[in-house]
Amino acid sequence: MRKSSNSSVVGGILGTLGAAVVLMACSSSSSGGDGPAAAAGAGAGQGGSGATASGGKAGTGGHTTTGGTGGISGTGGTVGTGGTGGTLPVLPDGAPQISQAAFFSTERGPRMIAEGTVPDKTLTTLRLSFYGADGKPVTIDIDGDGALDASSFESQNPWTGGQYFFLENQSATTFEPKVTQIGVEVTDADGRKSNLVKATLDARTERKVGASCDPRGFDHCAAGALCLPVGAAGSCVAESGAAAKRCADASELKLPGATKPVIVPLNGPDLWSAPAGCTGLVGAEHGQGIVRLTLTAAVKELSLSTVNAGTGGDTMLTLVQGCDVSGTIVGCNDDATSKPREVRAKLSLKDLAAGDYVIVIESMNLAATQAELTITTP
Repeated sequence: MRKSSNSSVVGGILGTLGAAVVLMACSSSSSGGDGPAAAAGAGAGQGGSGATASGGKAGTGGHTTTGGTGGISGTGGTVGTGGTGGTLPVLPDGAPQISQAAFFSTERGPRMIAEGTVPDKTLTTLRLSFYGADGKPVTIDIDGDGALDASSFESQNPWTGGQYFFLENQSATTFEPKVTQIGVEVTDADGRKSNLVKATLDARTERKVGASCDPRGFDHCAAGALCLPVGAAGSCVAESGAAAKRCADASELKLPGATKPVIVPLNGPDLWSAPAGCTGLVGAEHGQGIVRLTLTAAVKELSLSTVNAGTGGDTMLTLVQGCDVSGTIVGCNDDATSKPREVRAKLSLKDLAAGDYVIVIESMNLAATQAELTITTP
C-alpha cells in the first residue's frame, strides 16, 4: 500500500520537494507529559550519525531534554551522534526544542523527519535548509517550475496541539540530488526559535535483527529486516517472518457472532499491498495495522468500516485471504464516499467463504495514527 499524504500543502511546497510538510501534535500534561517512548536503550536523541544538533556535544553524554517517563526525552539521550563541537546554544526560556532529525532515501524520494517539544503547544514556522556534501547551502527548485529558487524555505503553519510535535516531508524522486544534508528549525507563537538540527542523507544508525528500533524511521533495520512495532517502541524482525509475526500479534475477530469495535494502531510497516486502482495516491507510507478475521461459516454480506469517531484521519481498507502477503485480495476501499468526501474507508463484501482473513488498515496521512474498526453483518 504505497501512497502519499493527501494533507493540505503547507506553504505551497510542491513539485520537486514533494508532499506537504506535516506537523502532528500529541497531547501531554502541563507538567511535561509522556510522549512516544524512544526505542529501548536508544534515548530521545538517538537519531543516528546523520542527526546532529548544530553546536551539540559529540557522542554519549550530550544534551538531554526533559520529558515524562518513557517520553521522547529518554534519560541520557544525546542530540544526534557527533555534533559539530562546542555546547548547545542557550535557548530562550520556553523555546521549542528539536530533539532529533533524520534524512533518508526511499523508493519515492528522500524523506525528512524530525521531532521535539514546544512548551506553549503552538508552532507557527518551520524552516528547512538544504546543504551539499561540502556543508555549503544548495539552491533547489522548490515549486517544480524548473527554476532554482532558494537554499531554504519557511512554512507558515499555525496550529495548537500537545507539547510533543513530529514533522515529516516526503520529497519526490526528482528532488535535487546535490542535497546531502538538511537543517531543521521551528519557531513558536511568541517568536522563540528552536535549536538548529542537521541530518545527513542515509546516515541513520543501523539495527540488527532482534534489536530495538524506531518504527517512525529515526533509525533503520539491517538489510533483510523490518522494524515491527512492539508496544510503544519496535523490534527488528527478519522480513521473511514479518507477516507471520504481525498476524500472531494481531487482534482476532470471529464471525458469525457479536463483534465490538476494535481500536487498531497504524504504526507497522507496509507488508500487504493494495490492488492497482484502489487508490490514486502514490508516495509515503504512514503506517499499517491489521486485524485477523476468522469466518467459521460462510457469510452472505459483510461490511468493514473505519468511519467511526476513533479513526484519526484518512484510511484505506483491504481484505486479504489468509495471512500471507501474497494472499488473494478480496476487496479494497480508500474513501467511503466522494460527495461529500469521506476520507475514512468502508468496504462492503458479499458471499465470503469460511476461512481465515486479514483486515489491513492503511494510514493515508499523519493524522491517522489509529483507526476504529467496526464489522457488521445483516
